[in-house]
Amino acid sequence: MSTGGLPWKRLAAEAVVIVASVYLAIGLEGQAQDRERKKEATAALAQLRDELRQDRVDIGEVRAEQESNARHYERLMRWLAEPSSMPADSVQVALDQVVTSNRTMFPRSSAWTTMVASGQLTELENPELVTRLGNLYENINDRLIYNGEYYDSDLSTLAFGSIVTMWDSRARRLLTRDPIELAVFSNRLRFMYHGWNQYYLALLDEYEAEVEALIGAVSEHLAAHGWESP
Repeated sequence: MSTGGLPWKRLAAEAVVIVASVYLAIGLEGQAQDRERKKEATAALAQLRDELRQDRVDIGEVRAEQESNARHYERLMRWLAEPSSMPADSVQVALDQVVTSNRTMFPRSSAWTTMVASGQLTELENPELVTRLGNLYENINDRLIYNGEYYDSDLSTLAFGSIVTMWDSRARRLLTRDPIELAVFSNRLRFMYHGWNQYYLALLDEYEAEVEALIGAVSEHLAAHGWESP
């Protein structure tokens, strides 16, 4: 009487096939997850580009206000040089403009913050672009916001410290003709003009150039990865 043994070779072969299938499935699933993560990172980068484009619009609007303020500062300093001939209504308009229309930049950063928090930057596989974006969001933007806040602070000091003691907005006239006090007032206006208004305009130019360059760099990356670039 013969006894048949277990078909070890066949069982071993089936086991190998099963293990290989499991590893293949895991590998395919991992690849699918990698593709999904890269897709999400690319979508987030496209959103970041949209925010940069919105910031670019804001830059134009902020620059227009600051350039208008520059003209008012220049007029005020010129009028203070001859206080007896100051056009009261025009002086009031100029003072109202410089203290109430002083918009500064607050760049958007929600897409960048999300990408950092989600660990999506490495999914871009573009270290150079990530470094440039990091410089914008962690350095240049902070500098822009920092200067804007101090600009606002010094302007408040001018408005509530100097203007209210030198100019009667109701009667629209100077409250003093003392040459020293007028010189101090004029010097404070000059500081706001040169130390902040003109400086901030130059800062905006630097910022806009970097934003424009990054919009181009991001668009190139998106196009290279099959993302439609409107």
